[in-house]
Amino acid sequence: MSGVPLVACLLAPGLATSVALWALTGAGSTAYRLQTQASFVRATPTEVRGQALGVATASLVASQGLALLIAAPVAEALGAPTTVALSGAAGALIAIITTFGTTARTHTRQGCAPSTHD
Repeated sequence: MSGVPLVACLLAPGLATSVALWALTGAGSTAYRLQTQASFVRATPTEVRGQALGVATASLVASQGLALLIAAPVAEALGAPTTVALSGAAGALIAIITTFGTTARTHTRQGCAPSTHD
């Protein structure tokens, strides 16, 4: 959900507001990443944890590079404020999907899912 403040960039706010929006996004992103990483560490077997964290970190860096490759032509076509707003909305949507998907799988795995047997 840390991308939500960036959606306000669509309104092309002034410098002070933009800085505040980016600061909120940074704080939210940090909190989200800490929680996600802690969950990942708990779910990863100890014997492969280092390798798994390395792959996860490399994947994150690669996805950020891919996002820039996609954002550059979008910014050329639509402008920077629209591109930032779309990126914020996309990030929020992805966070919602992955959070609820992970929660549903965790509850199902732990036997918390509604029973299908009557």
